Amino acid sequence: MSLRQRKSSKALTVLKELDAYAKPLDDFQIKTVSGATVTLISTLLILFLVFSEFVDWAFVEMRPSLKVDDGRKEKMTLSLNVSFPHVPCFLLALDVMDVAGEHQNGMIL
Repeated sequence: MSLRQRKSSKALTVLKELDAYAKPLDDFQIKTVSGATVTLISTLLILFLVFSEFVDWAFVEMRPSLKVDDGRKEKMTLSLNVSFPHVPCFLLALDVMDVAGEHQNGMIL
């Protein structure tokens, strides 16, 4: 037996030892290359899926959105924190219009 055949034979033996789908009884347990291949492919697929789920969990995608409360005849409290350092306070006001078309003009900030 040549050195190359020994190395490939040893590699196949090691590969056969990785067969996780062998028969449960020792008398009937047959470790095959195809079983080891299925084990390796399954393991790589599981690792890939776990890694991709971790990446999806780790990197958050921000999706800013605004949902308007469509309730009728209800007042909604708004809190804004906006700074205009070079504008006098008496010039600042806020005009609000809701979905129903109700206006509230000149709300003091």
